[in-house]
Amino acid sequence: MLNMHSLLLVGPYDWDPELMPRTEFDERIRAFWARIPEEVGSFAVIYGDSRYHAELAYLTHFVPKVRSAMAIVPRTGEPLLLLPGSRNSFSSAQRLSCFKNLDLLTDPARAVDQWVRDHPGTPKRAVLLGTAAMRPQQYQQLLGAFPDNAAPLEASHTLHSLMRVKRPRELAAIRRGCEILSAAAGVLAEAQRSGAQVTAAVLEAERAANAMGAQDVRSLFSLDGGASLRPFSTLIERAVEPLQASMAILYAGYWVEGLMLCSARPHAVRDRVAEALRLMLAQAKAGAKAGDLADTVAAAIRPYKPHPMLGACLGNGIGMAIEEAPRLDAKSDAVLEGGAVYTLCAGGTDGRQHAMVSAMVLIGDSGAEVLWSAE
Repeated sequence: MLNMHSLLLVGPYDWDPELMPRTEFDERIRAFWARIPEEVGSFAVIYGDSRYHAELAYLTHFVPKVRSAMAIVPRTGEPLLLLPGSRNSFSSAQRLSCFKNLDLLTDPARAVDQWVRDHPGTPKRAVLLGTAAMRPQQYQQLLGAFPDNAAPLEASHTLHSLMRVKRPRELAAIRRGCEILSAAAGVLAEAQRSGAQVTAAVLEAERAANAMGAQDVRSLFSLDGGASLRPFSTLIERAVEPLQASMAILYAGYWVEGLMLCSARPHAVRDRVAEALRLMLAQAKAGAKAGDLADTVAAAIRPYKPHPMLGACLGNGIGMAIEEAPRLDAKSDAVLEGGAVYTLCAGGTDGRQHAMVSAMVLIGDSGAEVLWSAE
């Protein structure tokens, strides 16, 4: 579920060679270039900003904590990271990536021209990654760096297909993120049961996640019994029953998220959507169709109606972005892919009671490994 974006990224984003060694990124880069013919591209131009940087982080570990950044990753040779600001920031920026070749980002087109001049003999054939985050004017300027007969290829979809199947070190990071999510959800539930005020309960859960090494924690909560979700805008100095919440946690560059309903009282709608989620998890495996999963959920929540915040949505891929492809819903032709991680959700309402719950799963050929579940 999309959440509020933090204005300033303050968590621990430094590159940790024990978690993600340089060889991990070298292997990712080689795997990407293996999917791109040599006659199509000799280098990749990757763009990212503080809001969206999945492609940039996947290949370089670098996350622009302020403004935007770009990388030029050649088929062979050392990547170049292009950063905003001044050279005074390079010493701190060097800690954010395993690649230490840095320069200033002033104009994307000029940066490409300069890089080609600095690498004589390299054909000016590029593929573009992450450019959906660029401003239209910037994007047009970047295209202007290439002749009409050598227009760059937008290859984000190729990289995304590679990113969907998680590598062993990625799975280790996601598993740890799910452990943090589980701990934070437990703290939230306990605080709610003890009668804590909404702000106090949510902040206590966020502090628990931060103490366990989370880079970012983003919470939404409900003040209307679970009919809607909202971010913090002011102190909420009262307890609510039930407390519907959404928590998204970033750890080592990978997102995990959960929808949960905290209540000490019987809740018929929650029980029904929890059963729908369990049935969907039992059906989830490589090759399972989103439409079939949607039918399972729709049948399981009757006589209740789908929750209006979810509608026909069952979830999506998740990893270096909170919402990765594919989006799963009743009209989707997507199928679950072996080795991919998804967040799957179910929700329902009878007009008075409302509930949403979710799970994080790793898809295998014969079933799904539940990494975290609200139930």
